[in-house]
Amino acid sequence: MLHQVNGKWFVLFCPPVLCLAGPIKRRPVREAHSSQKAFMRSIQRASIQFLFEFTGQPNEGAGVTRASSLLTGIMVDSALKRTLPVLPFKELAMSPRRIQFGAFELDSAAGELRKHGIKIRLQEQPLQILQQLLEHPGEVVTREDLQKRIWPADTFVDFDHGLYSAVQRLRDALSDTAETPRYVETLPRRGYRFIAAVNNGNRSEAKVETASVEAPASVVLERPAPRRSLRIPMLVAAGIALVVLLFALAFKGGSFRELLLGKVAVPPIHSIAVLPLQNLSSDPNQEYFADGMTEELITDLSQVSALRVASHQSVLRYKKSDKLLPEIARELNVIALVEGSVQRTGDRVRITAQLIYAPQDKNIFAKSYERDFKDALALQRTVAAAIVEEIRGKMTKEEMASFKPSQPGNSKALEDFLEGRYHADKAFEATVHKSGTRKESEEEFAKGISYLEKAIQEDPNYVPAYLELAANILGVNTRGQDGNQPHVDLGDKARVALNKALALDETNLTAHLLMADYLFPNTGYDEPENHYKRVIQLSPDFAEGHEAYAKYFDDLGRFEEGMKEHQKAQALDPDNDYISSSPLTPLAVRLERKRKFMLTSSPSPYHFWERGEMEFESGQYIEALKDWEAAARDYGWNEEADALARAYAKGGPQALIREVASVFDGIAKGKWFLRGMIIDAHRYAGDRAGTLAWLEIAEKEWDLSVLRYLRSDHRWDPYRSDPRFRDIARRVGLPE
Repeated sequence: MLHQVNGKWFVLFCPPVLCLAGPIKRRPVREAHSSQKAFMRSIQRASIQFLFEFTGQPNEGAGVTRASSLLTGIMVDSALKRTLPVLPFKELAMSPRRIQFGAFELDSAAGELRKHGIKIRLQEQPLQILQQLLEHPGEVVTREDLQKRIWPADTFVDFDHGLYSAVQRLRDALSDTAETPRYVETLPRRGYRFIAAVNNGNRSEAKVETASVEAPASVVLERPAPRRSLRIPMLVAAGIALVVLLFALAFKGGSFRELLLGKVAVPPIHSIAVLPLQNLSSDPNQEYFADGMTEELITDLSQVSALRVASHQSVLRYKKSDKLLPEIARELNVIALVEGSVQRTGDRVRITAQLIYAPQDKNIFAKSYERDFKDALALQRTVAAAIVEEIRGKMTKEEMASFKPSQPGNSKALEDFLEGRYHADKAFEATVHKSGTRKESEEEFAKGISYLEKAIQEDPNYVPAYLELAANILGVNTRGQDGNQPHVDLGDKARVALNKALALDETNLTAHLLMADYLFPNTGYDEPENHYKRVIQLSPDFAEGHEAYAKYFDDLGRFEEGMKEHQKAQALDPDNDYISSSPLTPLAVRLERKRKFMLTSSPSPYHFWERGEMEFESGQYIEALKDWEAAARDYGWNEEADALARAYAKGGPQALIREVASVFDGIAKGKWFLRGMIIDAHRYAGDRAGTLAWLEIAEKEWDLSVLRYLRSDHRWDPYRSDPRFRDIARRVGLPE
């Protein structure tokens, strides 16, 4: 409440443990700043009463007191009869409400940026930077000034990376660039300057003054020298701001440290996505290294129990996205995001990572690490371990063991391995995205194989290079990508690579699973089964091992045995859906489970296609159309998605599926396209001849994503008596 004593106004606040009051008196700011810790210690003594006296410095020229940029001063401990310095409180802004520049308008009160009247999405930190730059147009705003305003002294964040990211997002929102700036100019090693003309509505900005607070050592107030009084509205605002802050500090209990250190209280984190790390190296050709570190970080975090991690394929589409972080998190069904950067300078590598609580877009954790390039994988695993410890506390011994790096013998082998994997991923992107071409896909695949072979030459004992080489040849990606092109002509290279990998490390689970894929079904049934059994023997709690063994049983028509393994996998990994893979699971149950798990996972476009197939088969045609449109648009096929909608509107479900088959056939004329999707479209369209023609193509290419399911996929039932189908099944080697 407000009280007036001897012509002075006081703010009085008396909760159960505090009583605050104050007239205002000036004091040097430096002196007040020096004893913040003493104030913090004193405020925790709940039984002590406090007294504050506030004064503001008048505008000597005009005779009108302005709002202080800082309230500081002396706190009086009335019980102990002594004074204690008080920490500074931030200014009450009097800047113009609306500021125009170019086509943009900033509403500082609402915290909104608009362009031609349309709201532009801008996060909190870039918005604060813009506000500070607009408060000083044409002037240099130093990095230190920005840090003090946006990242308080005790905030736990990597300032360099945070400032870079925030300024980059601001430039993206303004369609500005650092090279040819129209609005925000960078002054190297100094700060930033707003260089465009600014219209602040002809309202003059308040000059920033500083004031400090002091009171005597008793409740009886000393009479200060005569001075002009502050305007009551400004005193009320200052007093209320102070009271609210002190009340929060006194009564927040467990949040006291969070308020002081800028840390955010968040609920337990059980889901996370690692966004593609930025390449901050001066050489754009180092993009492969940033991508490689992203994949390694995803792989390591995936080893942590009770933590669901979005797949690499799911996050790829956000590499150059301008979406806000909360929106990305919603689309990926996660509550935490990791974003950061990689910078390589010579033989040194620096990785910066931020852990962000997405619903509030708040930093939980941020650190930078630097090591020699030859230790890059170990460095990345250090980052992963730090993130896990921030989320969960300590890791289990098993998780710590899974983080042990598989480091090549020399840095050149690591460099070639990461670049090989990067080009293999680029080949996949060129395959599924509309912008990609057959030539680009083939060239990227060839580069990937070449670099992986160089890595093996550099270090013949580096097992991951052999596995990556074999997986890319077989079209069986080990990192969550669906529908990779197989290369049967390189089958011998895959066999040699897998044999070498197992000779080097017979306990490697991935090597056994890939070898089983290579052997089945054309070499019989016993030898592949031995590898599945060995995986389960080596790691009985490995859900993917049981799931692979289940699919092996399904492929042989031993569905009951397969279901037992599906159930074991489901029990070991409840966050993923394994039961739906069994041919014994009814379509309605599979669709219900698919929907449930897509709500709590990070689905890729291929998952939308699969769910659309189930919906179409169930007669839910509108839902199928929506899912297929979503899958198409995610891969850049916007015109084709529009064609699907027009076909359904004109001719219903049969017109829709015929259009899908026609679109896929057209794509496949220009480049390789997923054979399973093409075959499914022709099957649903009732095109028997087209279905069998594409099945023969899949056989010639030895596309395991199609061939291994000839026995277990019920949709082949109407074809089993057809001589063409029977011949293909016989050549593949599947049982009748």
